Amino acid sequence: GNAATQLTRTVTVADTTAPVLTLVGEAELTLECGVDTYSEAGATASDACDPDVEVVIGGDTVDVATPGTYVVTYDATDASGNAA
Repeated sequence: GNAATQLTRTVTVADTTAPVLTLVGEAELTLECGVDTYSEAGATASDACDPDVEVVIGGDTVDVATPGTYVVTYDATDASGNAA
């Protein structure tokens, strides 16, 4: 008999969306020098394609004995290289 012609379809699934970072706690804190303590609450990351995105904490180290403004940063990169 006659052979049927085979057709193919190529499907590419891409992840081009960065993870979503969410702070745990408030974005701004005011602490009393030498009185209050600072506990890093961290952040969470969610991603539609990568369930295990790690949050990396960087920026300044908060020293509650030294007055000043400290900026703590949070970064996350998913398995596809999309960074938040």
